[in-house]
Amino acid sequence: PNEDICKIADNVIKGNFETIVLPEKNFDVICGFLIYEHFVNPLQVTKQIVKSLSDDGYLIVEVPNLHWLHSDLPHYMVFHQHQSIFTLGTLNYMMATAGLKCASVFSENHVVYAAFQKDDTVQPIAKKEEMATNIKKVLETGELLDSINDYICNHTPLNEAKNSSIYGAGGSMSLFLAYTNKFRSKLKFAFDIDKRKQGKYVPGTKAVVMAPEEMDNHKLDVGLVISEQLSEIAVKNKIKKKITITAIITNLLYLNKGSSNCD
Repeated sequence: PNEDICKIADNVIKGNFETIVLPEKNFDVICGFLIYEHFVNPLQVTKQIVKSLSDDGYLIVEVPNLHWLHSDLPHYMVFHQHQSIFTLGTLNYMMATAGLKCASVFSENHVVYAAFQKDDTVQPIAKKEEMATNIKKVLETGELLDSINDYICNHTPLNEAKNSSIYGAGGSMSLFLAYTNKFRSKLKFAFDIDKRKQGKYVPGTKAVVMAPEEMDNHKLDVGLVISEQLSEIAVKNKIKKKITITAIITNLLYLNKGSSNCD
């Protein structure tokens, strides 16, 4: 467990939530914030939770929303640490299979955030149209991800940079880089304000993350930035030509994938 959590918690139970045995009907509220997508078998975990939840207790869950990932952050849908992708409908179906009904939906935007209670009468209902839509969106996302490398080669100067760089060295950038070939292999410089990342390699590259203050020491001709906001506020004119991930994704949503000979 996180050390900060251990300091403020009255009691810490250490173990793997997928296998640990917890006391039955012991908890009034169990929360799973951005954790369900990491379970190999989330249904089995939920069945264990039901045993530990008091009869009037709540299971509160927050998960990334497939619909939002499809439209706004497609390169994050296929994340190596995520084992499942949910919508409100599929989350309700899984919970009902474990004997839980949806008591309240707090939000359904970039995340699905909802509370569930025990209900022996609830029945899982699979909606064929919704399932077909979900599958279609996953397949569309796969096609878009396959086209990232072609787009970078044909529509941006990233591959031709002499001193290629990135600003933002977190999970979103690393995932996006995984769908590039030449740019990733040529990446020279990486910058991030997070001191925990500085001094470490960007996954799949030879670039070591540096503090933003180091940007002035290098002639950065072309760089990839997470978003327009970061480009304007943090990077400014420290990179001569800036390309943002959000712009690439937006353009790809309107372009048909074409053939390319990029490596």
